[in-house]
Amino acid sequence: MRAIIIGAGIAGLAAALRLHQAGWETLVIERAPQRRGGGYGVTFGGIGYDGAERMGVLPELRRRAFVTRELVYRKPDGARRFSLDAATIAATMGKRSFTILRGDIEAVLYEAVADHTTIRFGTTITAVEQDADAVHVTLSDGSTEHADLLIGADGLHSATRALAFGPEEDYRLDLEHRVAVYILKEPPADLPAQTTGSISAGGRTFAMMSVGDGRTAAFFGYRTDGGRAGASLEELHELYGDMGWLVPHALEGLKTADSVYFDSISQIVVDRWSTGRIVLLGDAAWCVTLFAGYGSSLAVGGADQFGAALERHGHDVPAALANWEAELRPEAEKKQKLGRRVKEVYAPRNPLVLELTQLPLRLSSWGGRCAGSSSAASSWRVEGTAMRVLVMGGTHHVGRAVVEVALRRGDTVTTLNRGLSRPPAPGVEALVADRTDPDAVRQALGERSWDAVIDTWAWAPSVVRDSARLLAGRTGHYGYVSSRAVYARPWPAGADESAPLVAGDPGMQDGTDYAAAKRGGELAVLEAFGKRALLARAGMILGPYEDVGRIPWWLRRLERGGPVLAPGPADAALQYIDAIDLAAWMLAAAERGTGGVFNVAGPAGHTTIGDLLTTAAQVIGSDSELVWASPELLERENFPLGMEFGLRYPGSPPPDGPARRRRPRRPGGRAHRPAPARDPGRHLGLAAARR
Repeated sequence: MRAIIIGAGIAGLAAALRLHQAGWETLVIERAPQRRGGGYGVTFGGIGYDGAERMGVLPELRRRAFVTRELVYRKPDGARRFSLDAATIAATMGKRSFTILRGDIEAVLYEAVADHTTIRFGTTITAVEQDADAVHVTLSDGSTEHADLLIGADGLHSATRALAFGPEEDYRLDLEHRVAVYILKEPPADLPAQTTGSISAGGRTFAMMSVGDGRTAAFFGYRTDGGRAGASLEELHELYGDMGWLVPHALEGLKTADSVYFDSISQIVVDRWSTGRIVLLGDAAWCVTLFAGYGSSLAVGGADQFGAALERHGHDVPAALANWEAELRPEAEKKQKLGRRVKEVYAPRNPLVLELTQLPLRLSSWGGRCAGSSSAASSWRVEGTAMRVLVMGGTHHVGRAVVEVALRRGDTVTTLNRGLSRPPAPGVEALVADRTDPDAVRQALGERSWDAVIDTWAWAPSVVRDSARLLAGRTGHYGYVSSRAVYARPWPAGADESAPLVAGDPGMQDGTDYAAAKRGGELAVLEAFGKRALLARAGMILGPYEDVGRIPWWLRRLERGGPVLAPGPADAALQYIDAIDLAAWMLAAAERGTGGVFNVAGPAGHTTIGDLLTTAAQVIGSDSELVWASPELLERENFPLGMEFGLRYPGSPPPDGPARRRRPRRPGGRAHRPAPARDPGRHLGLAAARR
């Protein structure tokens, strides 16, 4: 059996190697005059890791991998903002994954297959015909080749796809970004080995990466949704001319770079990958984009599965193609959906969105000082292990945050709720049942099992008890979002998980007393799961999909303008945890089988009430004037310090109980101490979250 492969990139070379191993003869056609190198760094794992292992090239790929010891986020002028260390960076990847240049993947595959195939450089396909028994290909050098199979692995702008399926515009989905990547001939002296620096501002991202063997790569990525239609490298100087640090060095290096990858970021959406004896592979078929971070892995893994399908079906090529696509398409479509979601928050122009996407990373840089983690959206991915996660809830606040993070990690997500509020997140399996009806829950869940359950229930503990008992034999981990309200008041400064607790009853069928209800829920989970239970005692939780009314209340009020009464003093320290951060930490704990009780709160003093409200007003363009009222004035006027107004920052008077009139003795007040950093098997700081 003979195959013609158009394209000598990762997908084409992987296909040539795998088909050789399956006993096929191959001819590879490559438009470029010689083999390419360089490219940007990718995280290689998942089905690509498995495929490379089966094809025998994994050891050499791992040898060429590079390690980043420090990732530094900088301001546009180059000033250092925060950094992530090697341990935190490693936590973003599964155990069966590593970072490597795309060009190095190509080199390894080329060396493995060069003696087993024929590669014609400087040649491309110009015409194709097929019949029931063969495919006939005309090449740009005037020759004609005949084969049993034609594989179009010629990338985003595939000539094979255009000839056999139709013009590119019928299949290309523009994600309104452009990217330029190249290897610098003269690495900058100011970038230490094994480090990466990154700047993001105003819809633009720049990165300088030490990628091993003395090489340095420059990366530019920016939005094109503002009306810019040009596609010239000259626009980089215009767009990035105001940035400092190593940006001028990179722009100067653009002039002498041997090869520059410069293109729009687009996906290819094709309703079928094959027609007769012609099949598309890699970016020509699906192009998930760098937003999803899985293209190289999917190309190698897809080629491996393609070869296996041909082996199973023998000479029945059409049947092999159909079987292969049926198995691989769900994975490719899932990654494409991820890429489209990430597009919305990659290199945001809005400074508040940028701050929110980088906030979890900033928290990660604090290591064991607080619990939880995540990443900027473009880094939220795992290319190794994945879990089956059941989220009890999943439409609001923390529950929805768990769903979003789990999907970005690559987990398979099931939700269970009444189905009455928000529609389910794209990509989840939505089960519908009223949790207060145990029989309905039992019927909805059936006899299925999951790797982990995350429960955010905040009402009657009996509901948590019934769910935990039902799932005790079907999951190895039960994470329960509790609250620091379970601690008996007054809360002492620096209190840890051993502080006195309120009373709770797991059988209680009323949730009016929030503290008692949360404590009852904790006892219910502990009763069913013991050491397999994770109790996350959260403080104030902020973030997307909030339905409590904290940040949304303030944004609406500031939007109205005019004088705005604000709870002083303006320099009072805030202590909170982002819902996304909490979700990522709980999923990481589930993946590692970590149980126990943890206070989950960010460090007191990360920001102040004044900074938060001033920034919010600036971002939404409000002309509001913040009028700061002292705690004494608010109390004297009996002004309610509820969740909307008070934001529950440390030091603000509790809304009930004799401690209401206590004044904080120091900035930060009665802040709960985040869980201390213990051994990694016991405590997951932000460095362990994600993925």
